[in-house]
Amino acid sequence: MKKTKWIAAAAVMAMVAAFSGCSGALNNELDAPDLSENQYEGMRFAVLLPGNNSRVAYYEESDATKYDVLLEKDGVAVVEEKNKAPGSKVYLPVADEGTYKIKVIAYKNTIVIGEGEESRFIKFSDGDVNVDITIHPKVKEAGVNVGFHWGKPENTSNSTISDVASITINGVTFEKTGEVQVMNSAVTVTGAKNTNNYEGVFIEGRTVTLSPFIMGKYEVTQELYKTVMTNQKVTINGVEKTLNAEPFYCTEGSSLYALKNPGIQKLRPAEGMTWYDAVYFCNALTEKTMSTSDKAYNITVTEVNSNGNITGATVTLVEGAKGYRLPTEAEWEFAARGGDQTKADWNYTFSGADTASDTSWDASTNTGLDTVGWYGYNNITGTTGSDRETNNYSGWGTHEVGKKAANALGLYDMSGNVYEWCYDWDGSVPTGNTTNPIGASSGSKRVGRGGCWYNKANVCSVCGHYYVTPGYRDNDMGFRVVRSAQ
Repeated sequence: MKKTKWIAAAAVMAMVAAFSGCSGALNNELDAPDLSENQYEGMRFAVLLPGNNSRVAYYEESDATKYDVLLEKDGVAVVEEKNKAPGSKVYLPVADEGTYKIKVIAYKNTIVIGEGEESRFIKFSDGDVNVDITIHPKVKEAGVNVGFHWGKPENTSNSTISDVASITINGVTFEKTGEVQVMNSAVTVTGAKNTNNYEGVFIEGRTVTLSPFIMGKYEVTQELYKTVMTNQKVTINGVEKTLNAEPFYCTEGSSLYALKNPGIQKLRPAEGMTWYDAVYFCNALTEKTMSTSDKAYNITVTEVNSNGNITGATVTLVEGAKGYRLPTEAEWEFAARGGDQTKADWNYTFSGADTASDTSWDASTNTGLDTVGWYGYNNITGTTGSDRETNNYSGWGTHEVGKKAANALGLYDMSGNVYEWCYDWDGSVPTGNTTNPIGASSGSKRVGRGGCWYNKANVCSVCGHYYVTPGYRDNDMGFRVVRSAQ
């Protein structure tokens, strides 16, 4: 099993003597995170931000009121935590060895008063290391040094970020198919009223208990979908039909949907499949990686269209099956919100990022989404602009999975890129206590979550709810797989 490394960091504040009239350097060493506990498979990176009594930069009235902490790997943003309070701990997942850059930005309200960064190549065999970061002043003069110490911190919740090996079929391991075990044991979520988002499924008056599950870190790629679905055949009324292994709109030779940014075509998300195709894929993947007896669905196909997509079938969930399946809407939202109701991430607008400080959560454009998701206003450049880029055909199409930053659980693209099919029928969300809910008992439309490359920002919310007939297919509908952790 590939282990996740976490980095633990303690902050040390230093006011430079030559600046602001001090007669000597002031060093206030903060309490480092408790590294004695060892309840994680891997390691994590914890930044303990300076408290209210530690000067970050000299300012006319007071010191820093909030911080941004950013982590980059090989020049690509992997985690971004914004608007963190002084004295708070910020946890950043580190899943791979490589070159990491940590950035710390200090604000006095909305004004940047200090910022700094430092890089280090990290090997898991390094043991404890220290890296000094000097935060250079933007308002008068001051300095900050941050020391980084490797270690395993205390267990703060029942959630975990435990990497699971990538998918292997016939001896071939596929890129960007890694999985994450979302929790160690059952978790109960007490619903609450959202004040800065749509309602979602964890509504006020509802208590939801979820069993442990494993989720794909990425949306299913075109490469994996094609491999699994090639030569898949079904028989309807004695007539054999071959299913379409490449239903994708976003192909390399497409005049509308070709790659707009550097990326690998086969690692773009699979799209263009119906909900029926997606559940069929889950069973087929289970057969190729486990056994027929492990399949999560009983499926009887009744209709296949001329394009080779399943447009009619009866589908029932096999209780207790360990095979691959679509997430329930509750599982999807729990994971998209970071898997821990006690953390700030839970109330973010997007998966892994909050709405921009000067923007309403339900706005069409939102720079807060830029770090974690592709949507209609950043789909070419990756940065939100004033014009909706997808109104021009040159801005249409998906992006290679995992090119934006992950959320707190290490999951990518849960806001934007493609909608993700969930198992549930669309229906009202009831109050009361429930365990592993699977949505309405029947209906005419299935649920999709997360928004897509074409949408406005608010549609990509972790609490947004989309629904469409299960026989529908389009260039913005994809999925990711889950399986029970048993």
